[in-house]
Amino acid sequence: MNEAVSLIYSPKEQLTLEDMRIQFDLFDGLFIILCDSEYCLRWPSLVAMVGETKLKYKWHFARLINATEAPKCHECPTNFVQMLGTFGHIVSAWKKKREQFGPGFYLYLGVRRGMELYSGHLEKYPLMV
Repeated sequence: MNEAVSLIYSPKEQLTLEDMRIQFDLFDGLFIILCDSEYCLRWPSLVAMVGETKLKYKWHFARLINATEAPKCHECPTNFVQMLGTFGHIVSAWKKKREQFGPGFYLYLGVRRGMELYSGHLEKYPLMV
């Protein structure tokens, strides 16, 4: 049995690709926290309306991705079905706190992303024990 979560984000106004990347980073960080995992979100899809036609694209852009697998059902502390009515409030609070405490959030998420350092980093910046 697998559980999958999809998120459809429909902004009220058109966004640039850079703005969409910022929104994607926001959700990627939120899911790291909610799933207590180093798993990176899959590549997003973008939908564009050209007249009456919907065009769907898989969007690839420069980013660091680790090899962590998606958390298993029993490994994820968050029940997304129970969050259905409150997920928007959680996203809004996450966005406000990221703006308020920016550098602290970015540093914490940088550690949680599971990116391994080169051994040269450890020689230059030894860990304090």
